[in-house]
Amino acid sequence: MNGEEAGRYVITTLEAAGYSAYLVGGAVRDYCRGVINRDIDVATSANVEDIQTLFTKTIDVGIKHGTLVIPIMGIPVEVSTFKGQTIEEDLSKRDFTINAMAIGKDGHLIDPFGGQQDVSKSVLRTIHNSDRPFIEDPLRLLRALRFALKFNLIIDHTTQTHINHHAKLIHNTAVERIANEIEKMTKPVMLRRDWKRLFSQPLIAELPFVFSDEQLSNILLKNYKEATLFNSPLAWWVYVLYQPSHDKTRDALNFYKRSKELSKNVLMIQQSVNDYFEHGWQDWDVYRLGEERLHIAMSLLNDLTKGKFNATFWQRKFIMLPIKKKEDMHINGKIILSHYTDLPGWELGRVLDQLERDVVAGVLKNHEKALLVRVEEVLNK
Repeated sequence: MNGEEAGRYVITTLEAAGYSAYLVGGAVRDYCRGVINRDIDVATSANVEDIQTLFTKTIDVGIKHGTLVIPIMGIPVEVSTFKGQTIEEDLSKRDFTINAMAIGKDGHLIDPFGGQQDVSKSVLRTIHNSDRPFIEDPLRLLRALRFALKFNLIIDHTTQTHINHHAKLIHNTAVERIANEIEKMTKPVMLRRDWKRLFSQPLIAELPFVFSDEQLSNILLKNYKEATLFNSPLAWWVYVLYQPSHDKTRDALNFYKRSKELSKNVLMIQQSVNDYFEHGWQDWDVYRLGEERLHIAMSLLNDLTKGKFNATFWQRKFIMLPIKKKEDMHINGKIILSHYTDLPGWELGRVLDQLERDVVAGVLKNHEKALLVRVEEVLNK
């Protein structure tokens, strides 16, 4: 079963019980674009209690807003009660015309605001060209930028005027919601035109810490190369919050309440970039980064040096390392303790760290016997 079939099953079940139900949101928009959207949303006249009665399993993702997720053969279908009495009234309360369309079980497209035409013309505009969506929920200001970037849309002049006029309203939005929207904004490939579109928006200047390093922003705007690639949220946040100051980057991560894991990785990449500019890299620097972080650090350095960074050299350095991670060593704490039963924890950590550094530097073979000899040497220092 695919997403479309799961959505049809939910709609059929609701209609069989006497309720109206329609496919809405991104799936309809992308249907008009000729692409598949795996996120399936259904709007229905049934209320939450009705929905829970009809389906064996439901997941609460926003009951107070009339929304549940129904898992159908492992496929999540988000079902929401109409905002209003009819599907047309529900669609009128949405943000942009391209998101205000619905499809019934019979396949008929309901498009009261010209969303299909806007999709075909690659235009993003609010319903009735109103600023109401932005006033009701200022996060939609950022959503507009995200949709424009993601789908290569031109923001309608009136809609853009509303965005500019209400840009400061973004400060009325919870920072967690802003951070999540920033994260969704990333594209696998950012072209020069994408950077121009992004940096031309006054709204970006309202976001604390976001692309605040003028050097990097100017380089990306001029985009000396064809494209910047982003293969993970980590890569995107490294660019979004880049600052030559390690402390400012930490402040930015705290402000946007990013996870400890993501923050740790962003700061490690940031520090490695700073280290490169200060005194270059050694094998240990490359090793500590690991493959994913190294790739991101090299991409950033390539941009900051306008293509003068020799990524091939450092990629080869990584490939030639004796080990790629601590687990590759032919010794561990358990083996060492079997020979030195009274070794305290702090001492064990110091020994393992020294062995790891020696192996990476190539001055010690990654063989258990050689490693144990080195343990004895380190302990006798």
